[in-house]
Amino acid sequence: MKRQKVSSHVFAGTEGSVTLPTLQYYNYHGTVEPGWRSDLNAETLMAESGDTYVRQIEHFARVIRREEAPLVSGLDGVRTLQATLAVKDAAASGRTIVLSEQ
Repeated sequence: MKRQKVSSHVFAGTEGSVTLPTLQYYNYHGTVEPGWRSDLNAETLMAESGDTYVRQIEHFARVIRREEAPLVSGLDGVRTLQATLAVKDAAASGRTIVLSEQ
């Protein structure tokens, strides 16, 4: 599969951001106070190539055999589902949906 040379997706958070598929990672690591006037670090992350679905099911099989721990917890899955459903509900109702912090 050919990898594109331009970023089509940006995932941004309070600790940094990453672009896909170029895997550019931006962060303020080592900066006392992040902000417009602070140095922004940039690096290219490395990822193993391969079919992601095959790698995912292989990992799942190793977890079932208790050879390794899951990469994400059940709670992570629940929270992802809650956020996804909240987006759906907000879009359908036009209301703001507040999630609990539990």
